[in-house]
Amino acid sequence: MGTSIGLRHWPQLIYAIAFCIIASSVAADDDKPYYEGQQNNYYPRLTPPSHEHQPPYYYKSPPPPSPSPPPPYVDKFPPYYYKSPPPP
Repeated sequence: MGTSIGLRHWPQLIYAIAFCIIASSVAADDDKPYYEGQQNNYYPRLTPPSHEHQPPYYYKSPPPPSPSPPPPYVDKFPPYYYKSPPPP
């Protein structure tokens, strides 16, 4: 009995596969987007913009920094002198 229930769905499956094959072949049949002598221009032709001719840009590196004197040294702490402890 289990096999007879499964066999009922085979004709529906075959019809569904045949429908998909026919639909895809009909959709694929239109391989010519334009008919002979007819061409639809979806986008109008634009004339290229007219620009004045400018010379090419050349990169100029920045000038080197001018030498500056080092900052003055500020003595924040007095010099350290070691003092030994007094003898016992």
